[in-house]
Formats: sequence, structure tokens, C-alpha cells
Amino acid sequence: LYLNSLTGVTLSTYGNGERPKFICTQSLSQGYAIRLNNCLNCIISNWDITSSQIVMGMVRIDNGKNNSIINCNIHDCLSDGTTNGSGIGIRAGGYNLKILNNEISYVGMDGMYIAGTTNLEIGHCYLHHINMNYIINTGQTYSSGDGIQLDGEWVNYYIHHCIIDRSYINSGNKFNIIISSLNGTNVNSSGITEYCTFKMSPNISLLLH
Repeated sequence: LYLNSLTGVTLSTYGNGERPKFICTQSLSQGYAIRLNNCLNCIISNWDITSSQIVMGMVRIDNGKNNSIINCNIHDCLSDGTTNGSGIGIRAGGYNLKILNNEISYVGMDGMYIAGTTNLEIGHCYLHHINMNYIINTGQTYSSGDGIQLDGEWVNYYIHHCIIDRSYINSGNKFNIIISSLNGTNVNSSGITEYCTFKMSPNISLLLH
């Protein structure tokens, strides 16, 4: 599903019962199950999002303003077993981005990969069984997934009340949260990480980097 330059679109549910499933059945080794590009005031909420095929990632938001991913269960994001970084739960950027009350699990690489964002909020999310590529790639040539990665240019983030569980032995030696700048630059602004719970296995050397 691809939304381009749209305003005020809500992909959500109504009524009671189990949340509906969005299942990607097409192999997208360089694509995403759901992608928003340059959208304004759009919401993805209350979905069970999964894939039966290899995908680069489950949900991607590029650019835009005031977009949100809320109360979704994102899981079983399969990787193609190469170094191209496929198997990401959420890849996103933009202005005033909110990622709230989501569960992300059984993904090949990062739970969330965020870059190019201003005023980011990630809260009350539960991430577990991240970097599942490590099970078949203990050398970590393509199993370098973090729980949450802020990469490149970002200004003002707030990460709070998240649980990131990498206590299972096959998680690899990566981080629960990593916050980094572009190589050789110091362009980033302030941020807060608070009230989070980190769980680790003996393989994990750092929880917050």
C-alpha cells in the first residue's frame, strides 16, 4: 500500500473485535508493506501488520508532517538473508512523527530505524525478538539489527515508557537503543530517553549507545 502526498488519511478500524490483519503477500526485497511519502496528518492505527514474503520493511514513512503509527502489532518481517538491510519493523522520518503503543517482534533487522526527523516521539512500545537474522548469521555480516536506531540527522526526540527485550540468546551483540550522527558530523539536537525497560542476553554489551 503506497500513499503519496496525501492529507488527513486515516487507516484504522471501527467497532469491536479482533484487529484486522494487513498481510503483505508479495515479495518486496526493496519495498515495504505500507509506505507513506510526503504525507500530512495521516494515521496508521489498530492494525495487525505482517508478511508472508520477504520485505525490506513493514511500515515506512518518508518526509511529511504530523504522521502517526499507533497501536499496531507489527511482526514476522522476513529478511532475504543478504547485506541489504531487509527485515525492518518501522523505517520512518519527517516532522512531528509519533510512534505510540505498538508491538514489534520477529523482525530480521531493526525494530525501528529512524532518520531525518524533527520532534520525534516514541512511547509505550514493546519490542522483542529483534534481529532474528542472527540465528543464521552469527558473524553479523547481515544481522546487525538494533531495537531502535536513530541515524543521520535528527532534532529533538523523546523516547519513553518502552520495553525492549533482547534477553533471548539469539539476539546478537547489538544495542537496545543506538543514537548516532552522520559520519564526521555533529548536526543533531537534544533528546530525552526515560522510563524505559531494557532486557538483555549475555551477548549484549551495551543497552543504550
